[in-house]
Amino acid sequence: IDMANTSLRRRANAKKGKQRNKQGSTNTNTNVDVDGDGDGNVSDRVQVVTNDTKSPMDDNTQATSASTSAAVKAKAKAKASKSSRKKYHKSSSGNSNSNYTNTRRRSVGDDSGGGGEEGDIFRIARCILLVVIAIVVAASITIARQGKSPFSFDATKIKQKKKIAASITIARQGKSPFSFDATKIKQKKKKKIQKEATGARAGAGLKDDPGRRKERANGNANNISRRRFTKEDFDIVDDEESVDWDRNDLTLQRTNDFLTNYVCSDDTHAAATLSNSENVASAYCHPLLKPEPARRTHSVAKTASNDTIKNGDIIMVLPRHLLIWDLDAMRDPFVADQLLEARHGETGNPLDSGAFLASYLVRLKLKAGGLWSNEDDHYDTGTVNIGDQDQYQEKRMAFLNMLPSYQTLQKTHPTLWSDNELATLFGRLTPTFALVRGYKNMMNSEFDAFCAASDAFNDNVDREDYVTMRIHVMSRSFGPGLSDAESWLEEEMSGVHHTLELQDELDFYQSKAGVDLTRGTRAMSPILDMWDHHAVPNVQWRYRKGDRAFVITAANTATSEEGIGIGGIPSGQDIMVSYGTYTDTHLFAKFGFVNGDGSEHTEASVAIMHPMLEIGTGFQFSYLIATEQVVENKIIRKMVASPRDHESQKRTMLNYLRYDDGYEECVTKESNPEGYQLKLLKLLHLEKIANRSDRWTVKIKPRDLDSNPSASSDIPILMDQAPKFDPSKVKFDGSRVISTCRLVALTTADYDGKAIDVLTKGLLENSNGDHDFMVDRQSSALEYRALTCLARLTTGALELYPSKVRVDMKDLAGGKFTFQSKEWTAAHVRLGEMQTLEVLRSIAKSGASQMKSKVRDEGGEYEVGMNIHRAPCPLENNMKLLEEEITMFGGTSM
Repeated sequence: IDMANTSLRRRANAKKGKQRNKQGSTNTNTNVDVDGDGDGNVSDRVQVVTNDTKSPMDDNTQATSASTSAAVKAKAKAKASKSSRKKYHKSSSGNSNSNYTNTRRRSVGDDSGGGGEEGDIFRIARCILLVVIAIVVAASITIARQGKSPFSFDATKIKQKKKIAASITIARQGKSPFSFDATKIKQKKKKKIQKEATGARAGAGLKDDPGRRKERANGNANNISRRRFTKEDFDIVDDEESVDWDRNDLTLQRTNDFLTNYVCSDDTHAAATLSNSENVASAYCHPLLKPEPARRTHSVAKTASNDTIKNGDIIMVLPRHLLIWDLDAMRDPFVADQLLEARHGETGNPLDSGAFLASYLVRLKLKAGGLWSNEDDHYDTGTVNIGDQDQYQEKRMAFLNMLPSYQTLQKTHPTLWSDNELATLFGRLTPTFALVRGYKNMMNSEFDAFCAASDAFNDNVDREDYVTMRIHVMSRSFGPGLSDAESWLEEEMSGVHHTLELQDELDFYQSKAGVDLTRGTRAMSPILDMWDHHAVPNVQWRYRKGDRAFVITAANTATSEEGIGIGGIPSGQDIMVSYGTYTDTHLFAKFGFVNGDGSEHTEASVAIMHPMLEIGTGFQFSYLIATEQVVENKIIRKMVASPRDHESQKRTMLNYLRYDDGYEECVTKESNPEGYQLKLLKLLHLEKIANRSDRWTVKIKPRDLDSNPSASSDIPILMDQAPKFDPSKVKFDGSRVISTCRLVALTTADYDGKAIDVLTKGLLENSNGDHDFMVDRQSSALEYRALTCLARLTTGALELYPSKVRVDMKDLAGGKFTFQSKEWTAAHVRLGEMQTLEVLRSIAKSGASQMKSKVRDEGGEYEVGMNIHRAPCPLENNMKLLEEEITMFGGTSM
């Protein structure tokens, strides 16, 4: 044992000397990715000391550890050991890990111990202790070489363990361990937005928190007007030659006055006694805004030094008292008393809040003009508490009188065109025709509902007057955002109805009008509604709820003539805003124009056999009936077709099942009972998704993501060409449409011969709520048949249009149509839809060819499963399906 002790000490000392000679006293700098971003930035560079030198984080202290003596002296007190570990962890955060290692190695070398007088038991214990210490030393050296502390912990592993524990907890709660908390994410985004907006708030003189107001009171208010410029800040060039409108034209004069004064010279705020009026921002216009009455918009004025409106600068502040909300309309005594219970005649569905806003504005205009003749009408139209009602009334009438007339709208808005003209331009079974006709039916149904609900409305309002105002509400209102009953909506409603609490008022609108304001509100927004739209705007708008104002700022999207990003808005450029993300189809149907540069999304539908009753107008209007059903103590809200519409739609859906692909012969009840039963199940599934637009419609991202607006809206963005898709950049989600085609193409051989069971189960599991059953990819043969079905549907859809892609491309590039005329606009809209269909057809044909080659290589099921019928089977084979009633599971009727 003594010899072993001696040998052990010699080896330890020798190893110690070699390490010292080898390492010396040099430092090694290592790049460590401390923030985990993998970029190796300067912030990631830290110095890791791998020897006895001092840490760069502490130049005055040599890292030591009192735990060294505690590790060697077996009789050290527990308190001292605990204290030494605390000191080590405190010092090691800024010092070299290897210093601690070397200290421990020195303690081993100095503790020679030994002595022949000790008993054998103590000698054995001493030997064991030395061996343990040697192992610890070796482990410490290894850890030190890795730049770690021997007592350090792996934070990553701890985090992973915590995540696993959290996942187990979530799983026990019946949730997915990979789910995320959307509320927390929204809260984080909200905090980030609020933080970024702090500087802009101070610059615009908008409402801030009490702490910031206190700072301003203490003399730190220099930033309030820093970005609220005045004309004295710019040397504006008053170039009379640049005026491009007739100053003798009274209409243009009135337009110019409105653009100049409505917001920019607003003084009604001084007399306002709105609730919490001290929190409402005052109106403001950037001094470089130049009225363009001929185009009914603003541009950026020229200056002697060629100034631009800088990115982030406030363009305009449009406060609440200059807006007219649907909320104001529903609070109006006449509307609340006589119109809120109006319902659509065909479906009984509630009217959209925009309808009440339109009716309120029509009555307001007629009364101001002395054209409301009902002597019994004792209702007051002033619902917003303003100090000087006459002044406020004058402002509102100035706005209403600026709106285009019915005759003017007839030239541009498709809802005022006849069905025959729409059919000539687009075809009758196309998305554009269906959407425009849907908006027309919506407005006419609303007018009829109001006339049925109120004799006064029926006696005083013409259909033409209502439709005109409804188009303005539809195309000119902006959304302040989703309403939150616990925040800004409460502030907005506070003090208006003294007898009602906030929730009581919301419940009143919900129960009497069927309008849920917590889903969102809309506001007529003068001046903002006059600026033109582009998908790449040069300004951004946002309703700041705390300030109760729309705040419009310059966006960093402008480019020079050479295409170089310059930021802000240069002189001569029209103010361009975004109305939202739309397809060309929806942009045209709702607003009456397209830009024609491929900057918007496109869409196309393969629902060529049946008219869809859900037309894509959201909560505004639907041909379906809103129903409620209590299932297992839960309220299930569904949109269903009327019995008449259901039967009509069911008959047309049979046409999708006329191609019995995958079978050798056409399927009949006598020749193929199982195939006939499967076809009946497919019909039932098709009925349930008949009005689900996502199962029949595909939307594709813009054809030209790099397109920018021209200097003004009267200058074409594209000259001598038409937009087209780049095949390498086409992106869309067609999973739901191809699922519909898989459903149509199913045979009894699919799902390993269990297709009937799968479809039956799908019907039972999706009997309540939305029908979310989808046919996933199965065999290559099914995929081949589904892609062939998609190619067949897209080809049929293309035949519904009155023109061809190549014809419209040639006409638009050749300048056949006048810019922004009916024909020019219609050509661009239908071109986008037809190009989308051609993309789908190309993908379907290519995919089908690949599947066909794959099946040939695999062999086996080619002859039957790959069979495609070139002509449809007789319709009478399917007509019998309408008379069938499938019963199963003990007589349960499907």
